[in-house]
Amino acid sequence: MKTAIVGFMLVCLIYPTIIKHRHQYYLALALFVLGLLFLVLGEVFSSQFVLSFTEGGVLNRVEVGRFWRVCHVIDGLLDIMVVILLVLASGGLSIRELAGNIGRAYEVMRRGETEKEVIIPLTGQQPKVKEEEEETVPQYTIDTGTGGEAEKKKADDGGSIPVE
Repeated sequence: MKTAIVGFMLVCLIYPTIIKHRHQYYLALALFVLGLLFLVLGEVFSSQFVLSFTEGGVLNRVEVGRFWRVCHVIDGLLDIMVVILLVLASGGLSIRELAGNIGRAYEVMRRGETEKEVIIPLTGQQPKVKEEEEETVPQYTIDTGTGGEAEKKKADDGGSIPVE
């Protein structure tokens, strides 16, 4: 996983137009370095690191201390955060937008699509006709002024432009 993260970060350095939010990219870089620091600290300060070999020199058993395990768990969580931040930085999303998109996707998976399915009948069958509800929107008629002064002026005018 670390190889893929480093590879993507290097590609982003070569092609900086990939990154839309620089601050998220730099935060991902800082968290990645922090994860490497935890790996190094776990290796250096693990107190119960014991290797036992068989007579042929084959590794038989490895026991590691709790601090080493904690450091690796923290490194794994930081790697997950780095991947999410790199997706956000390259996609141009904020954390709130990503959370909204994931929430809507979860609702679609849970309840199904919001659009109704269109069922095409088999050949020879007639589709069911739905009765449409009558619209209850009131309709108003605008008085166009027929027979009024506006039409008389148009008839007298002859369509020419008055010149004064």
